[in-house]
Amino acid sequence: MLSGIAPSVDGYIIKLIIDSLNMLHENISPPMAAGTLIGLYVAWGCAENLIWRLSSFSMYTSIADLKANIVKEMSAYVITQGHCQGGRDSAGGISHRISEMATGVEQIIQLITESILYTSCLIVFAIFTLATVHRLIAGLLIGWFILYVGLSYFLQENIALQSQACSANRMSAFERLADCITNNQCIKFFSRQAHE
Repeated sequence: MLSGIAPSVDGYIIKLIIDSLNMLHENISPPMAAGTLIGLYVAWGCAENLIWRLSSFSMYTSIADLKANIVKEMSAYVITQGHCQGGRDSAGGISHRISEMATGVEQIIQLITESILYTSCLIVFAIFTLATVHRLIAGLLIGWFILYVGLSYFLQENIALQSQACSANRMSAFERLADCITNNQCIKFFSRQAHE
């Protein structure tokens, strides 16, 4: 959230610095000294950088733990299933689904934090900042945002269908590869290497 707010705050502090310097140039005493504003800008930049680093560190360590827990729990779940359930799917397909689930959770978390949350904060605070400076430009930004969200919503259904088809094809290829490796001796016994 802070990374989405940061560009607006950066721009606003720079505006205050420029206004302060212009007032000094015109021999008007500014409400806040330019040196103080520059110090505030540097402190804000350092705080922003530190929070980015802490956020990245906590994100990557927690995602690694989350992925490991998903693989462990899903593997335990598969092992406890009865004979009928275990016989329907190949070992390669099951292991691929578990791997895809762990990867998918990571992608969902990154999508929410880095795309949705960041972009929403960036746009909301940019609109707020622009509204204080120029209402017409803020209105144009609101219009662009509505158009962008509308188009994204309209296109996401087609993308979701293509993503499902791609995942099914990858799973099928992974199943065949895993089964060929698992049953390699059997393939050699029946001289079916060229076919497989």
